[in-house]
This record gives sequence, C-alpha cells and structure tokens, in this order.
Amino acid sequence: MLPFFLQSQEIIILDDPGKSFILLNNGWRYSMTDQPEAVMPGFDDSRWKPIRPAADIHDSIPEDAKKGVGWMRLRIRLPEEAGRRKMSMLVKQSVASEIYLNGILIATYGTINSKNGLIKAEDPHWAPVYLPLSNDSVQTFSVRFAAQPGIKYITFYGTTNPFLNMMIMRESDAIGKYRGIFTRPWLDMFMQGIMFMAFILHMAFYIMYPARKANLYFSLALLFTVTGGIVHNYYYYGADQDKKFQFGMLASSIHFVGQILMLASIQNYLNVQKKLLLWLTGVFCIASLITASLWYKKGFEITLSNVPFFIYIMIIIISIIAWRRNMKEARILTIGFVIALICFFLFLTNAIGSVTDHLLNPPLNIFSFFFLGYIVAPPAAVSIFLANDFARTSKRLQQKLNEVATLSEKNLAVEKEKQEILASQNLKLETLVTERTSELHRSLTELKTTQAQLIQAEKMASLGELTAGIAHEIQNPLNFINNFSDVNAELIVELQEELNKGKISEASLIANSLKENEVKINNHGKRADGIVKSMLQHTGSTSGHKEMTDVNKLVEEYARLAYHGYRAKQKDFQATMEFNFDKEDSTASIVSQDIGRVVVNILNNAFYAVSERSKKENGLYSPTVKISTRAENGKTLIEVEDNADGVPERIREKIFQPFFTTKPTGQATGLGLSLSYDIVKAHGGEIRVSSMEGKGSKFVVVI
Repeated sequence: MLPFFLQSQEIIILDDPGKSFILLNNGWRYSMTDQPEAVMPGFDDSRWKPIRPAADIHDSIPEDAKKGVGWMRLRIRLPEEAGRRKMSMLVKQSVASEIYLNGILIATYGTINSKNGLIKAEDPHWAPVYLPLSNDSVQTFSVRFAAQPGIKYITFYGTTNPFLNMMIMRESDAIGKYRGIFTRPWLDMFMQGIMFMAFILHMAFYIMYPARKANLYFSLALLFTVTGGIVHNYYYYGADQDKKFQFGMLASSIHFVGQILMLASIQNYLNVQKKLLLWLTGVFCIASLITASLWYKKGFEITLSNVPFFIYIMIIIISIIAWRRNMKEARILTIGFVIALICFFLFLTNAIGSVTDHLLNPPLNIFSFFFLGYIVAPPAAVSIFLANDFARTSKRLQQKLNEVATLSEKNLAVEKEKQEILASQNLKLETLVTERTSELHRSLTELKTTQAQLIQAEKMASLGELTAGIAHEIQNPLNFINNFSDVNAELIVELQEELNKGKISEASLIANSLKENEVKINNHGKRADGIVKSMLQHTGSTSGHKEMTDVNKLVEEYARLAYHGYRAKQKDFQATMEFNFDKEDSTASIVSQDIGRVVVNILNNAFYAVSERSKKENGLYSPTVKISTRAENGKTLIEVEDNADGVPERIREKIFQPFFTTKPTGQATGLGLSLSYDIVKAHGGEIRVSSMEGKGSKFVVVI
C-alpha cells in the first residue's frame, strides 16, 4: 500500500496506508502563458491560479484553460518508502499534454500547437507511465497542455471526460490495472462471438423454415447487437477524441435498431400485429438520441436508459398476455426480460455516480456480471423461446414423416414392379456401356501411340537441329583439310616430276609448299578436334562429386591458370588482374573441376575482349580484369568484370546459345559460355550478365 501524508498549501504530502493509489486531483496551479521555464522544479508558480484538472472538462474547468497553450504544476512529497519502490502513473485526459517530472519529460499525448487547428487531443486511456523519482523528498509535476477546440463529448454509464486525471500506484499494480482494462474487449468479443453464432443458427432456422419470419428478425437483431458492440468497443479503445461522439452515437443507434428488431421478432411470433407500436418505439429511440446529443452527460446516463426500459417492458407485457392465452412457452420471454431489467437497474445503480472510471475495476466483478446479464439475458431468452418452437415444429414434422412411411409401405408393391422393369433396362444399359468402354479404350490406345510418335518426332527434330549445328561448325575445318589435301596430292606429283628431271631447287620450293600445307592441315585438324571435344563436354554429364571447397582459393588458382594459358597463345598480351575476395567463410559444396572450367571460360572471354580493345586503343588503354567473390543470402557469388567494349544489347540474349560466338572464324567454337551455363545450372545456380557498351561487362556466377 502507498502511504499518504497530510496536505499543505504548497506541497501535497501523501501518506494514507489505506489506499492502493494516489489521485492527483488537488493542489494544482495553472497559467495560460506558454513558459518553457515552468518545467524546472524551482520555478515560482505562487501567483498562478488553482485548478482541479481531474474534473470533467465541462464541469469545473475554467473557460480560459480550454483556450490556447498553458502549464499546470503540482508539488508532492512522498515518504522514503515510496521512493525505494518502482512507481508508475496512470493517465486519462481529454486534452493534449506533455508531462514532466522534476524537469524530465516522461510522457507526451497528442499534439500541442499555438495554432488551434493543429492541436490534437489524445486519451491514453489509463496507460501506465514509469515515474523516475528523484532522491529529493519533494517531486514536482509540470504539465504543458492544450485543449482541442470544437470537440463534442459524450459520456456512457460510469465514465467521464476528465480534463487531466492522474493517479500514482506501484508499477506492478499499474500494469495489472492496465491489462485488466484491455481484458474487457476480449470478454466483449467472447460474448459477441456467442451472439454471432446464435445469429448463424437462427438464420439457418429461417432458411430451413422461411414461413417463421421471427427467426429472420431475431437473427438480424443479433447481428445489429454484435455490430453495435464492436463499434462501442472501438469508441472506448480506438477512436480519436474528436471522433468519439460520432462513434458513441453510432453504437447507440445500432443497439436501438437491434432492440427494435427483437421486439418485431417477438411480435411476429406471438402474432401481435401492431405496427404502430414499432413506429412509436422507433420515434422514441430517435428522440432519445437527439436529446442525448444535446444534453451532455445526463443525456446518455438517463435519457438513453429509457429506451431499453421501454422496449423490455413492452416485451414483458406482450409475453404475459400470450402466457395468459395458454401459450405457456411465453413465460421464457417474461423471465428472461425481467432478469434483464433487474440487471440493468443494478448496472445503472453501480455505474452512475462512481468516483473513478469503472474501467479501472477488475474485468470480472459484480458490475461486469450485471452488465453481462443485461446484454445476454434478452437474446438468450428469445433464442431459447424460438429454439423451443423449432423443436415443436420438428416433432410435428416427425409425425408427418411417420404418415409418409405408412403410405410408402402401401406403395412398396408398385415400387417392386418398377424395380424389375428398371433392372431389365439396367442390363441393356450395362451392355451398351461395355461396348462404349471398349471403343473408348481403343481410342485411348491410339491416342497414346500418337502421343509417343509426336514426342519421338519432336526429339528427332531437336536432334536434327543439334546435328546441323555440329555439322556446320565442323564443315569449315574439314573443307580446309580436304582442299589442302588435294593441293598436296598435286604438289607431290609435281615434286616427283621435278626430281626425275633433276631440278632440285624447284623440288625444294614444292616441298616447302607441302610443309606449309601440312601445318595448315594440322591446325584445322586440331580445330575440328577441339570442336568435337567441346561438344562432348557440352552434352556429357560430369561424373564428379560435390564437396566442400574454398571458393576463394579455387577462383584464384584457375584465374592465374587462365591468364598464363592465354599468354601462352598470345605472347604480347598483358592485362592487370585485380582480386577482391570475401574474407568471410567462402566454402561451398561444388564440383571444383566444373566450377574451375566455368571460371576459365568466362576469363578467356574477358581476356579476349580487353585484348581486342587494347589493339584498337593503340597504347592509350590499360586492360583490366577484376575477379571477386562474396556471400549473399546464403549463396556464393563469383564476379568477373572487365573494362573492354561491353556486350551489345542486341546479342546479349544469345551469348549462352551453343555455337554462338563473336570471335572470327576458327578462333572459337561458341560452346564455352553455353557449357558454363549448363554447369552452373546443374549446381542450382545462375549466371547474370550486365554490360554497358564502351565501358565493359560483368559476369556474376551465383552458386
């Protein structure tokens, strides 16, 4: 328990062991001058005017406090025992505020501005705020505030709209109270869920038996009650201050419509055809809403109480009349609505005039049970009443079914005769179905054969395309070999003739020509051999096994191997290689020989590209190839970037096609990138290409 002391004129001394919370509703002073220095504990506020901010915003609050930006201050003295505990403060307000404790900002609610149109009030709804108490015995609260103009307030049972209400309690108690406040919506949602299920049940009753419109009216009454409860909860826990009035009026209107529909349901079932009563009830509800909107506080506490009293009393009178007419089940309605009236009376007795917001009470208390009885008893009584009617209707239907069963027995003989006729017809139908099934089976077999032929034709077409590509690539070196072979055959005949004539010099010249031709035949033969080997690599599947490999080490090894290999073919080739490897874990599960082949193929293309540009630039260009690795989202990336001319956009989509190459005839087979693409794809990765013409290209291998 928190202690209180006595009260002085300047410093409020708190010491009352009988209370679990401290209401800070006395001892405040205010000034409507926006003075930033008022936040300091030592500020002199002795000339400020007194104010009780916990009062309702329309009750005892001075009118000048509702205009512009002002400050309020309060000094309290807590005993040492309170200073050693963790203390919190619960806040409820109708304005915008900045709350300071000993010069420290501890909470901001809403927006304060010197322009009225920019002020935004906010109700924290008893949200707890931790109090960083100082070591001094005197604690100073300073509050900068502004009231949002133009807000129309309403009050429901037991609630107020305090200008600024604050209470202090232990932190554990504050958290418990706040959690208790937000336990109530869940209880309300549970109750609304039960009503919604009842809505579905009675709507189903109506669909199955449309003649009983009482179920339709009652199901709609439940739907409006559930909707009104949802809007009511939003009014309490979600709506902005300047929207609370609209949502409060909307919630009340929806509830009234639901109660009118409940009255219509009972009238329909009890066959009380008095539409005038419904019209009068509707007019009474509208008049009550208008009165409540114009009469602050009492309008919702008293005027709106008349509507459920009026409707419930009408239902009780109607049900009693039906009861006296030997409709005994009407007593269920009488009992249910009498209980609802009693609970409503007790609910109002406990709610109206309470000192603190009843929401601070525990979520499950006698007050909650009164409210629960008021809300649940009427629909429960009507639901039981209509369900009883549905049960009696079901009994009558069962009797009808028994009569139908008796008639069915009489018609059994006729049905047997019909069954015999149907049996003979079924035999004929089964024979016909068997024939049709056989025909369908033959058609299906033919269809599968045709499908297989089409698939084979498609495979042969694809094979033909591939064979044509291979033949086209191999044809060029073979043509050279054949041509030079024919020329060599003629030169050998000439060589023999010259030797027979003894012309050694002529024979030597012919021999030199033969030698040159043999070199060319050998080169073109190697070229054809390279094409075949590349094709075997491209179409064959690797037999290697994946294993954890250091990608950085692998890339560096194959990069240097590719560079020295390219220099062996191009003696005058020079390029700068820059390595930038990821220092994090660079291991990956790969087939190292295959990924090495990919690196070599991509680097060979990069070396060729920078070499060609170097020849064109004539010494004004520094060929550079950058090789880097990095990890991204659990994947390993190998990047190869050059500063050559780049890949033209018109051919960028073709570079991974087999046999496509931009190199002169005889220098490449066009299978390097295609093979690399297949290898990376087999590893579950991809190759990305980005390029800018005149600036270079970047190939990214994602594993």
